[in-house]
Amino acid sequence: TFDSVAESGGYEGWLQAYGGVAGIGSETYDYDGDGLANLAEYALGGDPIDYLNSGEAPCIRSAGGFIQYIYPQRSDDAGLSYSIETCTNLLMAGWAGAVPALSETNVTGSLLNYVTNSISTSEEQAYFRLDMERE
Repeated sequence: TFDSVAESGGYEGWLQAYGGVAGIGSETYDYDGDGLANLAEYALGGDPIDYLNSGEAPCIRSAGGFIQYIYPQRSDDAGLSYSIETCTNLLMAGWAGAVPALSETNVTGSLLNYVTNSISTSEEQAYFRLDMERE
């Protein structure tokens, strides 16, 4: 499977399973047109050639004055980093790194684990996004 290739070769192995850069393009390219770049597809367990499979999406829930931001994280690639960014006004495009408190990591024993972060916010309106980068 494509995931077993990724397990042995990280992003590069996953990319090669789909034909490499010549096949699906660079990390920032969205080959299947689903709105996620190839690196995000890899990081979230998606399929870069199937626009109906963009992987597991992060979710948000309110918990006692905090926002809990829950996102999937690959269990097989220590060179992949995830960070949460926030802003209060999408028109101003002022994204900044959030300073979340790690609440827990649900280790599933499969390709994706689920990380829960608690973020304190006093803003009436806040937006969040997940950023993924390779080291």
